[in-house]
Amino acid sequence: MKKSLFALAALGAFASAAHAQSSVTLYGILDVAVGTVSNQYGIDPQFPASVNPYSATKATTSTTGMFNGGIQDSRWGLRGSEDLGGGLKANFQLESGLNVPTGQLNNAAGALVAANQSGNAANTVNNAANSSLDGQLFNRTAWVGLSDSKLGEIRVGKTYNFIYDTVVAFDPVQAAQLFSPIGFSGTVGGGGGASEKTRLDNSATYKNKIGPVTVGAQYQFGTGINGSNTVGSSYGFMLGYETGPFAIQANYFNAVDALTAGYAATANTVTLKNQNLSTYMVAAKYKVTP
Repeated sequence: MKKSLFALAALGAFASAAHAQSSVTLYGILDVAVGTVSNQYGIDPQFPASVNPYSATKATTSTTGMFNGGIQDSRWGLRGSEDLGGGLKANFQLESGLNVPTGQLNNAAGALVAANQSGNAANTVNNAANSSLDGQLFNRTAWVGLSDSKLGEIRVGKTYNFIYDTVVAFDPVQAAQLFSPIGFSGTVGGGGGASEKTRLDNSATYKNKIGPVTVGAQYQFGTGINGSNTVGSSYGFMLGYETGPFAIQANYFNAVDALTAGYAATANTVTLKNQNLSTYMVAAKYKVTP
């Protein structure tokens, strides 16, 4: 039996030389509102945004309740850095999205199951949609990495798709969950066609900024099925340019056997779609200052 192992250990005992400096930050965002929605499904306590602003007309009644993460998903996280000297640093980040009104972790998959169990009457079904936030402890991101002041940074673990980074940076309303149809939908605003690919499990991401130019490449390893290294795998590239108030960024993303979950109210079932993706995105912005 032959095994190959590549390990990148950036988080550990942090026993460092006298010249090295380390830092760990605990951070978070709490975003809760009370509101009323009409002409769509009801509020789900597990769904990341509580309601789905992207859905078509569903119900004939209105619902009043608490919404989670209208501007940004509520979250808590840890991030840290260890100065290894010579411009080299070890970095890490762990981040978990949660629904503040109930204290539950973001769990779109759980919301789909709940919608399936609630029946197929439009006025009794809660909101549900596909997402990469499916109840994991660190569902938003979890990675370790190394960065160099000249060579750039590499991260391994659960990292963001470059397309999502582009949307957050270029969306006029900053990918607000309740106010941006681009930012809310992982299909448009993150996954390049599949919301599950907004965040890439088992991935390696490299990024570097050289003057006004930013370059990046990422690869997601497959699901580990014996005899097939491509199932569930993906790769992507990014090229950006920014000077003064102007910025432009281009992305390419390719995925094999990407899964997307959904809910069919008429059939009262959870559906799964398997697809191969090739996605292109170009975004530009010009910042006007008074």
